Amino acid sequence: MSPAKRHGRPKGTSIPEWILAALGGTLLLAALAYLTWWGLTHPERRPELRVDVLGESREAGGHHTRFRVRNDGSGTAATVTVVGIVSQDGREIDRSETTLDYVPERSEREGGLIFPPLEAGQEIRLRIEGYSDP
Repeated sequence: MSPAKRHGRPKGTSIPEWILAALGGTLLLAALAYLTWWGLTHPERRPELRVDVLGESREAGGHHTRFRVRNDGSGTAATVTVVGIVSQDGREIDRSETTLDYVPERSEREGGLIFPPLEAGQEIRLRIEGYSDP
């Protein structure tokens, strides 16, 4: 007597196994079809970054400017450098910068820049100086 007959195990693959294998294969093919469709119809675009000032406050150590970086594009930006420039009468007086690790697509991140105390007539401008592709 064969070992399969002695232990009462049927030969071959059972019907539930075939059903589950077919279901798994169908799900795999559906996932691959969706990813292929998405890749062909949604080409990657560059990030669309902008910076907005959230608020400014005087602190013991100087002037604190809070900001928000928004990415309205469909690409992620890494190492986003935000620069703040203190100017007076068109001349650059001081500069501060920080780097945000990631700003994913259609998202926003917040941060802050610290400057020495401002004098009368000085203004702060913020801009995004650069980013890298992750």
